[in-house]
Amino acid sequence: MLGRVRTVGVVCAAVMIAGASCTTTVDSTTGPAGTTAATTGTTVGNYGSSVTTAPPTTTRSLTAAELEELLPTAAEIGPGYSVVTMNDAATAQADEEWNEATRDACPELYEVSSDFAQLFTVAYSQAPTFVQRVYADAATREVEVDLTDGADFIPTEEQLDKLIAATNSCDMIRLSDEQTGNEVSMKLRANPDSHYGDLGMVMTMDIKRTSPLLPRTVKSSGHVRTFQRGETTVSITTIDGIDLQTLRPVPVDYRLAADLAEELDGEIQRLQGD
Repeated sequence: MLGRVRTVGVVCAAVMIAGASCTTTVDSTTGPAGTTAATTGTTVGNYGSSVTTAPPTTTRSLTAAELEELLPTAAEIGPGYSVVTMNDAATAQADEEWNEATRDACPELYEVSSDFAQLFTVAYSQAPTFVQRVYADAATREVEVDLTDGADFIPTEEQLDKLIAATNSCDMIRLSDEQTGNEVSMKLRANPDSHYGDLGMVMTMDIKRTSPLLPRTVKSSGHVRTFQRGETTVSITTIDGIDLQTLRPVPVDYRLAADLAEELDGEIQRLQGD
């Protein structure tokens, strides 16, 4: 279960809870969730804190078909990449394991993300449209592109700042397999980013793998670039591969995420303006 680094709990927060793939849930009995009015500007509290909703955007929501059309092909990701068919059951289990590990290491992040999730479940009734495509190559490099639209929720700079501060407060996230002795640990760093969209952030993941079968700790990196353009959220995750002969990282092309972000941002603006 530790072969693939699953970061959905972290990425879920990084995309401001704007994706239907997020497995983080909010207990409707915690805080004043059940009775909060669904109006713009309402303060919604959970776990003892509060955030304020932002006015919905006036741009047109993109359909599932339009979002699917925006997803890159494997050839556009790079030579040797192919689209990965995900095992839903295995992915769900891995996601839950990472969510639990992240919850232990990042209590502040889960408090903030729960507040944001509350905004979706209480302040707005419209379910977001979510599409995803995962790519990998023979060097085990991975790229994931997630697109979401229609949540009718626009985060503010203040909310983004809270999210970034909460991410940077995380302790080392650790996930161990008692039967094999394998362990994956991950340290997060996040910063605001204004290159694409109306609002954005970038996050770095320093990843370490240890195993009784490995002669030394194996290190690699992951990166998440996420931004919001109108009602559309883009999240691009890259995770370096590992050379099995040398146990050295095989980096994903450092220009890839920025190139994809620039192209997607332009296409989204074009579609929203139609």
